[in-house]
Amino acid sequence: MKLWLGPAGTPIDSKSSLSAITDLAGLGLNAMELQFTYGVKMGIETARRIGELAKQGGIRLSIHAPYYINLLQQDKAKLNRSLSNIYESAKRADLLGAKVVVFHPGAYMKMQKGAAMEQMISVCEEASKNVSVPLGLELTGKQGQFGNIDEIVAVCKAVKGCVPVVDFAHDYARNAGHIDYDSIFKKLNTLKLKEHHFHFSGINFSVREDGLGNERNHEPISVNKPPFKPLAEKILKEKIDSAIICESPLLDRDSLAMKRIFREIGYGF
Repeated sequence: MKLWLGPAGTPIDSKSSLSAITDLAGLGLNAMELQFTYGVKMGIETARRIGELAKQGGIRLSIHAPYYINLLQQDKAKLNRSLSNIYESAKRADLLGAKVVVFHPGAYMKMQKGAAMEQMISVCEEASKNVSVPLGLELTGKQGQFGNIDEIVAVCKAVKGCVPVVDFAHDYARNAGHIDYDSIFKKLNTLKLKEHHFHFSGINFSVREDGLGNERNHEPISVNKPPFKPLAEKILKEKIDSAIICESPLLDRDSLAMKRIFREIGYGF
């Protein structure tokens, strides 16, 4: 099996996305998720150059599409803007050689969950037909957002070209400080994937009156909420190629901390 580790965004000391590729290789990391969170602003030529450097350096790239995507919009114009952001992200992904375009599926607002699932599948089917890169539905961290593990897996079963992006910190927050790695992988394994794309960090969350949780902010992995070592052990046991993108505020430094844990339990980089 193969592991890819790297930050969500450029390393802390990098000056640009271009220099980040060389910096990552120097650090001994082999992945990076480019952050288009506030808009797709990367130029065509820049994307080509970064893609070429990443290929030469063996760096696996992915993209996080803008945060304000919501595929559960009822307003057609707003929905089309969300799709446009996905399409623009996918165009850059083609130039970069990125393996997946990650996005937050959307908020329920006043929709019932059954109707939300129907619309999500329908819109994802439309989107996947218009791109050549896998679309990664991220497991989200708030109860008002579409995207618990069951919903993500259901959409990915229904729509060719969609893949799950499990953010383990988000699952931990949703469940108010509880996570069951065995259960998550059992559900993922029904998709028979050849490769996983994951997000990981520590997380702070609030607890609702019903005992469920909502994320507040990401934290360093040293808080051990959720714990990383049991996940690393589970990933090695599953023997499926996996990319783990670090969303901790410490980015590359916590990516290296995760790498040390994998080495401690027997994975040779």
